[in-house]
Amino acid sequence: MYIFTLILTALLISGCTQVVRVSHSDFIKDHSAASIDTKVLIQPPTKASQEIHTETGLIVLGLVNSWDVDLNQSLPDATLALVKNTYSQAVIGHSCDDCGLIIRPKITQVEIGKVSMQSTVEIQLDIVDANGRPVTTITSGGSSSFLSAARLGTGVAGYFIPMLGTAVGTLVVRETVQDAFDKALATAANQLEIEANGGLLARTWLPKKTYENHTVGKHQYTAEQVAKTAGCNLLSDGITLTQQEYATEIYTAQCWGKPEFAISCQFNQCQIEQSGQVAQNP
Repeated sequence: MYIFTLILTALLISGCTQVVRVSHSDFIKDHSAASIDTKVLIQPPTKASQEIHTETGLIVLGLVNSWDVDLNQSLPDATLALVKNTYSQAVIGHSCDDCGLIIRPKITQVEIGKVSMQSTVEIQLDIVDANGRPVTTITSGGSSSFLSAARLGTGVAGYFIPMLGTAVGTLVVRETVQDAFDKALATAANQLEIEANGGLLARTWLPKKTYENHTVGKHQYTAEQVAKTAGCNLLSDGITLTQQEYATEIYTAQCWGKPEFAISCQFNQCQIEQSGQVAQNP
């Protein structure tokens, strides 16, 4: 009776769809090297737009009909990790008042070779400014190594032992997809760093709140001239009145290539309170 139950259970399991949730490896470099102060919001896709990628007919994984590969749970954390290689501040969420850039990641493709078990994963990072205007899109792909002899051996064993095939098959699918996912993330991290330091992202991105409730001070024009002298381009950079008391005003300047610095104004005279040094690339 026990043997009959075991065989029946094996056949039932082997005919089911198995869900494989894949995470990313800790491939991240030293975050202290991140040189750009712009705060970035990682905006995960809504559940309605998340895709589960299904693979069927994987020959070496026994009798299981199909495998649902789910990368959605690990995607936000993986994106946060790669962003922190370049930007010193990043958060995951749906809104952020003090963020200058928004990155919306998604998985666009997952494929597994039916015989070779080599996986391909493609990810896409849609990057918009604080007001939701598109800036650029980074697309990256990664491929896992070919099926190893050990992986093939466990797969063949699983073919003849359905319960083993289901358990081992899950590990095999997770391993090969994670390998491809890690490589796609590493490539995307490199592309983001290049864009941020010399491409379409190479400028200061002001938070949405900079444009809202903006108070114009008495020394606004003079402070702007001082900021320009310090190398700020006010078509893309900006200054904000952060302190006002009697005849004294303090402005905060956010300019590309420099950390934030303060401009102190009094009686129509303005000067840089803290001299900013040009940020060095990592």
